[in-house]
Order: sequence, then C-alpha cells, then structure tokens
Amino acid sequence: MKKSAFLTIVIIAFAIIFSSCYKEGVYNPKQKISKIYEQSYFGLEKILSPKELSESWTWDGNLLVKIEYGPDKEWHQILEYDGKQISKITNYYNGAVEGYMTYTYEKSILQKIEYFEGSTRTLLAEISHDGKKISKIDITEYYDYIEEENYINKNKTQKEHTLKLMHLFISQRNLHAIQKNRHKIMSTNYTINYTYDGDNVIKEEYRYDDGSIETISYTYDDKFSPYYNYMNSECPVNGKNNILTMLQQVYYGGFQDSFSGTFTYEYDGKWPIKDIGEYMSNGSPEFTYIYYYEYLK
Repeated sequence: MKKSAFLTIVIIAFAIIFSSCYKEGVYNPKQKISKIYEQSYFGLEKILSPKELSESWTWDGNLLVKIEYGPDKEWHQILEYDGKQISKITNYYNGAVEGYMTYTYEKSILQKIEYFEGSTRTLLAEISHDGKKISKIDITEYYDYIEEENYINKNKTQKEHTLKLMHLFISQRNLHAIQKNRHKIMSTNYTINYTYDGDNVIKEEYRYDDGSIETISYTYDDKFSPYYNYMNSECPVNGKNNILTMLQQVYYGGFQDSFSGTFTYEYDGKWPIKDIGEYMSNGSPEFTYIYYYEYLK
C-alpha cells in the first residue's frame, strides 16, 4: 500500500487517478476495498486510540464511484468515468463542492491532470512516459498560503483526513519555501522522477524550483496490494506489492531531514487485512498508524 510524501496539504491529497498496463485511468482490483478502519498513537506513549471507521468505498460493478471519509462521512469524493477511464473527481464537504480534478488522455494514455477550485486552476500535472510506465511528472501548483492555512486550521476533520490520506509523511520543503509575503498567491514548480523494479516503484525523486531535492526509497513484500494501479496525483504509480520500508530524505539550503517508515502486515491469503506503520523522524519515533481492511464479499 502506497505510503507517500506530503505534497500540497489540501490540493494533492484529494487527487486520485487510476491506471492499468495498457490503458491508463482504469482501476479494477481483484479484491475491492469496502471499508478501512484505523487506530494510532504518537511517539513512545503507546496509548492506542479507539478503532474507528476511516473510509467507506462504494462500487458500481467494477467502477469505484464514491469514497466517504470518517465515521460521520462529512467529506466524500464522487468519481466520474468516460467508459472505464476516470475523467473527473469532485470533492465535497458537508454537501458543498470543494473542488474537482480532471484527467486528459491521448490514445488512452494520461497526458495531464488539473485541479480546480471554482473556475481557478490550482494545479497542473503534465505526465511523461517511458514505454507504458509513467516516468516523470512536471507539476505547477498555485498557492495562497494564508487561505490554505485558514481553511485547514478551522476544518479539523479535513485536516485529519488529509494527513491520513498522505499517511503523515510530512516533508519540510513547504516550510522553507514560504516567503515573508505570505498573502501573495505563489506558484511552485517541481518534477517527480520514478525508478522501477518490475511493477514496483523503488525510488521517487522530487526536484523543486528552489533547488531542494527530496528522495523516497521503498522495499516491498511478495503479497498483493489492493492499491495496485490506484494512485493520487503525487504518487501516480502504486506497486504490485505492499511496502515494507520507506526512507524519505529532504535536502534544502544546506540542511538534510529524514523520515522513515517500517510496515508489517497480517494477511488473508495473499491480501493484507491489517497494516501497522511505524514512523520515525531523524531517528526519533513519531507515530504509529494501524489500518484494517475489509473487502467486498
């Protein structure tokens, strides 16, 4: 299951795309997730939170059409298709549209992803391929940092959900990228390059326009991942297998930060039903998240 680095705390976490070997935009796993539950604790306190519903997935045949988040399901996504290919994802909070993501293809191959808030485009992701694999994404994001912080701080449910989606891989790069003129709408440009071992991504390299570099390396088990070909726009390639370890390293302004995760699983046959992720920042324990997976019968 993909454990990804923090990107845009609101915009990117919402974007979900799907791909298959021959036609991108198609996600049709053999085991279909129906519900995800979670628990967590921080540092070394070992005080486990109550187990609660995190996600509810709705399928129409082989198409994933809706994801509801949290026990109260205040926030949800509606997925639309052109045939079997994902074409649009709309995000709702308390019944109101928050924004939407569109997908553009050429001959069944994904070319770009765009995110809009109202009529304003806040993200452009341009996709490059090496054969049938996504090899690079060039991204431009447009920010009003004050508006984003105000929205996230007043919306605790949204903040918690966003962090859960990204599995709390919080990068330091946004901290040093924010300038004193925080009210000014800014753009951030960066490139993501992917290295593969078979059907698994073993390295992601992020290169930012401020000169900082972020790398994330992964190792995998030999069991099936229910997220294979399930992607958000930050991580458009999820491996065939489940991640065992990840190491995120960020280099900026002469400084270096590292963040790591170790993951253990319980399986039903070859499919995971429980995922324990233990995270460390620069060698110190940060938090542990436990996810429980239920599948359609």
